[in-house]
Amino acid sequence: MIDQEKVGKFIADLRKEKGLTQDDLAEKMFVGREAISKWERGVCIPGQTILLSLSEEFNVSINEILYGERKNNKNSKVVENTSFNWFLMQLKRINRRKRTGRSQECPALLRRSVGSPEQPAWEPAPPI
Repeated sequence: MIDQEKVGKFIADLRKEKGLTQDDLAEKMFVGREAISKWERGVCIPGQTILLSLSEEFNVSINEILYGERKNNKNSKVVENTSFNWFLMQLKRINRRKRTGRSQECPALLRRSVGSPEQPAWEPAPPI
C-alpha cells in the first residue's frame, strides 16, 4: 500500500533540495500551486503523467516517489515493486470506470517505473 503522506513529504523534500517553491514546481508541471500543496500534504498522489515529469525533474525513479524515499540496500526490493503495484491499481480503477482504450502514457509509465532489459527503471524514459 502506498503511504500518501510519506510520498508527499518526499516530494516536498525533493522540491526543497532543488531550491524550488511550490509555485516554481507548479509552473514546471503545468498544474496549480494547490495541486502541489495537496500532494505534499498527502491529500492525493500525482497522476501518471505528472509522476513521469516529477521523476525526470528530480532525477529519481517513479518507484522512489511512490515509496516515499530513495532506493538503498535495505529497501531496494520494496521500492522496485511499489510503482508496479500502483500501476496495476490504476489500471483496475480505469477498468472499473469502464473507460474504453488505454491512455498513451501508460506504456511509458510502465517502462519508466518497471524498466525493461534495454532500459532499467532508474534511467529516464525516452519521449513518446
